[in-house]
Amino acid sequence: MNDADAIKEKISSLGIQLPGGQAGIALEYFLERPNKDVEHDDVVPWIEGMYQKRFHKVCKDPDRAIRKLHDIGILQKIGSKGVYRLDPDAIVNTDLEDFDEQTKIQVKNRDGGKCVVCGLGEKDGVEIQVDHILPRSKGGSGNLENGQTLCGAHNYRKKKLGQIEFGDRMFVQLRRNAKSTSSASSHADLIIQFCDEVLAVFEKYGFRSDKS
Repeated sequence: MNDADAIKEKISSLGIQLPGGQAGIALEYFLERPNKDVEHDDVVPWIEGMYQKRFHKVCKDPDRAIRKLHDIGILQKIGSKGVYRLDPDAIVNTDLEDFDEQTKIQVKNRDGGKCVVCGLGEKDGVEIQVDHILPRSKGGSGNLENGQTLCGAHNYRKKKLGQIEFGDRMFVQLRRNAKSTSSASSHADLIIQFCDEVLAVFEKYGFRSDKS
């Protein structure tokens, strides 16, 4: 048994289901480099290339594949941002609760199959993902109330920033857009007022990340 097989056996023995698809390809990369610090920018092109080669289609979210390996306890984040390591001795079953397929369908139906931020959906050629409002890594459950539909781009931004900062920046951008079109839109002033009131609540509770 080689090192990669031994690591996979340990993963399975901990009750962690070996992932397929994008995450499975990402795992292959790390299995060949145990106990090595891997830069995000080094692994992403490899995942994209291998996914294209095997499935003959574009890998839409390699970042999500890497995050999944971390979320389920296989990878460890190391020091600086964007560095991961597969340390066989540090693998743990984090027992994070994902959505089952039925719940994913319910979330998509409730949200109209569209991103709750930008309103785009699969009919617009946009991939829709079911996201945990409270992240799994922070104890978020896999129930209907903790789910929301996001497009790939907004899901990535939310993962990068966190739910509160993501919301703050969303309203900041909405206000800027309204201000830039105020001369052409009859609703611009109302939108600006609405955003100001929402952002004031963020600031009241110390959650403002952008005061501009």
